[in-house]
Amino acid sequence: YRQSARCFEQVHKFELALKMLCRGGLYNEAALAVERFEEILRQNNHLFTKLPYSADQFRLEAAAMCLRENKLTEMMDSLSFLDPEDRLVFLKSNKCLSQAADLLKSQRREEEAALLMREHGKLQEAARLSNKKEFQAECLVAAARVSLLKESKGEEIDKEGIQGMLDEATRLFKIRKQNSSDLAEAMLLKGLLSKETNVLQKAFDIFVRENNSAGAVESLFCLLQKDVAALSIFERSLTCLEMLMQLVKALANPQNNAEKEMVKACYEFFGISPVNATYGRIPLYEGARILQLDFSLDLNEKQGSFYKCEIKPVRILLQKYLLLQLCDLADKIKSAGQSVPDICPKFICGLPCESPACQDHHRTLKQYEAKCSLEAKLYLTVLNGILLEAKRFCYKETFPEVERIEDILTGDPYASCTSLLNAFYPKHFHQWVISKNPRACWDVLGLVKKITFQSFRPVLREYISHCFEYSSVQKRRESTDLWMQAQQVYFLTCDYPKKIEDLLTKEEQAYDSERRKSGKGTDVQAKRRRPRIPKGKLGMLSTRSLHLCIFRLLVMSMKNFYEDSDPEQCIHNFYRFMNVLTRRCLDPLIPSMANTITVLEFQFILCCSVLMHFIRNLVVCLPRSFIALLHYWNFMFKLQVNPKKHKDAFSIINEYKPKDVPKTIYKMKKHLSYLVKVLCGVHTSDFNVLLDAFNDPDYTSSGEAERTVVLCVVMLINAKYLLDPRMEKVIRCNFREVENKLRKITQDHESKVPARLIDLVEQVNRAQSVKDVVSSLQELLSKRGDEYLHDCIWKWDHPFGPGSVRGIYFQSIHAERFTDEYQIKTDEIVLMLDEEHGSPEVAQYLEEKDDNLQDMAFELQKANLRRKWQCLLHVISVCNYLRKLWTQAISEATQPKTEVPSNFREAQTDETQCDICGVKFSRGSINYTDFCQEPECEETANRISENWEETENEEEIETSYSRECFETHIRLEEHIKKENAYNAYLIYFRGSVEPIMSKGRSMLHHLGEMATDHLTSKELSKVLYEKLQSSIDVIVHSIDSIYNQKTWILGQEILSQKIDLLQEIVNDADMRQKQTLCLTDGVEANQSAVDFEEGLEDGQENFDELRSRKKRKGGKKKRKH
Repeated sequence: YRQSARCFEQVHKFELALKMLCRGGLYNEAALAVERFEEILRQNNHLFTKLPYSADQFRLEAAAMCLRENKLTEMMDSLSFLDPEDRLVFLKSNKCLSQAADLLKSQRREEEAALLMREHGKLQEAARLSNKKEFQAECLVAAARVSLLKESKGEEIDKEGIQGMLDEATRLFKIRKQNSSDLAEAMLLKGLLSKETNVLQKAFDIFVRENNSAGAVESLFCLLQKDVAALSIFERSLTCLEMLMQLVKALANPQNNAEKEMVKACYEFFGISPVNATYGRIPLYEGARILQLDFSLDLNEKQGSFYKCEIKPVRILLQKYLLLQLCDLADKIKSAGQSVPDICPKFICGLPCESPACQDHHRTLKQYEAKCSLEAKLYLTVLNGILLEAKRFCYKETFPEVERIEDILTGDPYASCTSLLNAFYPKHFHQWVISKNPRACWDVLGLVKKITFQSFRPVLREYISHCFEYSSVQKRRESTDLWMQAQQVYFLTCDYPKKIEDLLTKEEQAYDSERRKSGKGTDVQAKRRRPRIPKGKLGMLSTRSLHLCIFRLLVMSMKNFYEDSDPEQCIHNFYRFMNVLTRRCLDPLIPSMANTITVLEFQFILCCSVLMHFIRNLVVCLPRSFIALLHYWNFMFKLQVNPKKHKDAFSIINEYKPKDVPKTIYKMKKHLSYLVKVLCGVHTSDFNVLLDAFNDPDYTSSGEAERTVVLCVVMLINAKYLLDPRMEKVIRCNFREVENKLRKITQDHESKVPARLIDLVEQVNRAQSVKDVVSSLQELLSKRGDEYLHDCIWKWDHPFGPGSVRGIYFQSIHAERFTDEYQIKTDEIVLMLDEEHGSPEVAQYLEEKDDNLQDMAFELQKANLRRKWQCLLHVISVCNYLRKLWTQAISEATQPKTEVPSNFREAQTDETQCDICGVKFSRGSINYTDFCQEPECEETANRISENWEETENEEEIETSYSRECFETHIRLEEHIKKENAYNAYLIYFRGSVEPIMSKGRSMLHHLGEMATDHLTSKELSKVLYEKLQSSIDVIVHSIDSIYNQKTWILGQEILSQKIDLLQEIVNDADMRQKQTLCLTDGVEANQSAVDFEEGLEDGQENFDELRSRKKRKGGKKKRKH
């Protein structure tokens, strides 16, 4: 071949001479020949004649041939003639890593060498080469991750060496103080290696603070594997679950900047680098977590040291994995929550517990035990909400995990809500340890106010909406129990009284609307048929203008006391409410036993407190649980009304200044006597609460009967000072009937009747004096809950400080003061009460004549009218807003659109975070605290803090805090400067960066498809392709760095040199491509080359370097040479 080439050279057939040298694999000689031929052409004045090949092309082919033959020294000799960049690209593309690194180090480009080592899995060497602390730490963490992956497969690893790497990585991350998620991952791996739970706990806390849901979930699961007891910290586990659910939804459709950041952090944690909205890359050698999941993922296509993947299937895979994690964690949380011991339901009702499997307490709860029990039920309600949210998000076609979620919910989707309500509003007596004073209330019950979980309040609201939705129209309007259930729920969600008033208004308006429709029609029609009465009439009160729901009277009663500070109006509206129930006395209007006793107990203790305040030296004997009840309701009503107007019951009573004190005292005593009449069925025998409590054995086994009896006995021992003298006989007479009923229930259902209740009833009936009744009641109280009777007086100390009393002051009871003996035995009592039993028609007439009721209807009408005006104004403002939007849309449509460049990383600002400054608007955010140092922002923080003290509603506070921080932040001078710099950077990017990057990507596509019809084009194309790809990657990395570090002002400075280099590479590639295309179009040269190849192919070995990739369609022709 060498001789043939010389022959062709002598006749100036230079191209054929080069082909002959290539046939012989003499690429270095071909390179020298090209230089020689170019010199000959120049000497012969053939300045415009160009050879189709260059010396560099042949040297690349020579290097490639030496590499195939494993002659590395000769390869480097061939490459030594090339430009360093071309050399580097060749070595990289052929994975000659050590040679490429040596070359980079010789040019003092250690950072590039480190990056090269990292891309190809030489992670520790990459860390040694780099001087960037963050890069070093990332490499060490990746190396540790790879080692731990090997350990999970059963391979031996150097644990001490890995521990040292992670310690060094942690130290480096702490120095940099930038991305805390990286530090958390290092600590997570340390915890996995050392099995130290405190390290895993720290990693979890950092992930949560950084809003990195994926990292938090992984940390929690690792923590639970090492320490099962960690599950008992429900707040941590549920925080993680809620973050997990937010991430699952954000992966499908991120709604704001915070969710976009969460998704980005998730991809980073699992080792996914999105290239664009469709495709991403996964590193081969860094132990990416996505590759460790037990899911099938199509990763057949490789790009260098990365897998190419589609984002959509990866996203669905991550969602499935996270949902499985959610199910596993939810199952464990549910088991742990249900295993928290409560007080045994049989024990608290005085019944023997015969179940050997019962894990509950069979004694009175201590305060911290009551707190743990209530909080466990509250956390289970949070879990309930998260699971329902997950169930709504999933659909069986894509996520079969929904079936497992349904299994965890166990059929009843709101079982936890029901359990929570039963815990806060039990049927049995109130446990005084829960609310023995205001501080205990905040300690035991305070979590319901302070809870931050986003799913807690929505699931309770959803539960009561579900109850109303699936109730009949009649039940919605008449059922007192349904309305009281709604009231209880809205206490817990901090929506009282607004939500309950909205519900009442809705039902009242619907009833009036139906009534008007039924009244319409011609006179003939009216004569032929009776007008149809709307359903739910019993639950409505008729006024001259509209109908009011009966339950509104109870709502108004509580509003009168806690908001208007008017105890007299409070008891009046309660009387109106209870009077309707007793007069109409039909189901479902009659409330349950527990609900009835609940409201009667509150009215009793309220009246007692008012009387103690106004009657000097009045001593009332009360159980400790009754005093605790007032603290309990103070807590439940606190902040439900206007926070600025709110006062507790004691302050309201102390500040109440009636015009006529004796009249107020008379009203209170009369009201207490009325409560006795309600309890004992004086108004109507069909509404006798005390006797009804013994009509069903379930009442005795649930504690409702005992609760009723205790209330009656407390009234009995205070009858001399508080009640009408006749009421004592009424109570004692009813107790005679109670004993008869109790005896009958005991015969049929002995296991459902507590012995202590039987003893109390019998002892009260056989008591010779009030002192005997007091002794009997004290005995029962001590048995059921270590509770005592107390002598209570009113006391108000000034000033208020430690040890001072404001309200009810209680002390040990002095039983000696109850010296009165009963003159008549219980069996001998004969009642002669003159009570008016008016007909329902008379009662309805009295209702319509009630001025208070008419005033209430008038106020409601005004409120409805105000609401309609507000709706109208809202509609008008929305219409104006839509008109402006329409005008703006038209003007924008007529103007040329300025879209954000495809290669640009856009930064946005919303109420969750400012991407321009890197600030998060969330409570307690360290980033925001550090950033906002200006006085204006400090004032905002103070104002929010004050608002927090007042409202204590976490949802409203968080929203208010974020909104005010956002509005304050965007006015800061620092933000305005960065925003201007960002806009300038965007303009520069759109004009100078985007066109060149687009052209570069287009050129990459062409180089990948470029035909290799000519000698040496293969290696040249590879070099050009790699140079271009490397340059684009460097620019993309710089763009990401500018975004992450928010260095918008330096954007042009950072990118300008790199863009210039990319422009040169694009121009060079374009020139080479055009040159190749021109040669392809040369018919003579091409035909000659084809004939020459065919001639040489006869009887010769196959040479890949000279074989044309295009097949000739025509037949063979004779050789010319």
